[in-house]
Amino acid sequence: MKNKLKILLIDNNSMRLRDFALLMQCCGDFCINPKSTVSQNDYESSSYDVVFAHHNNKEVRDYIVDDDWSSNGAIIVIFSGSFSKDKEMDPYGVRWVSASYLEKKENICVLLQEVFEK
Repeated sequence: MKNKLKILLIDNNSMRLRDFALLMQCCGDFCINPKSTVSQNDYESSSYDVVFAHHNNKEVRDYIVDDDWSSNGAIIVIFSGSFSKDKEMDPYGVRWVSASYLEKKENICVLLQEVFEK
């Protein structure tokens, strides 16, 4: 049996957290862990393949974006409604995605496929 892609989804907006988790489940058989917030210990001790994190969460802005907390090789996707581009990747491999881009199932599926192929 092929291992499922393990995804951590962090967003302090409970409605968006629920909606994005449901949309991700429509894209494939993933193991999704939606959390409104995450501690350093939970973040660093879990072996996630991908982390989707809302930029407005304090732990995301203060620790995850700056790579102060170890992602243990997980692919990081930072999303926010304030981003003007649909998606882009910085020189460190972090993906920056507009929250409005993620509101469409087909966009989430494309993004997950890109991550899965990496």
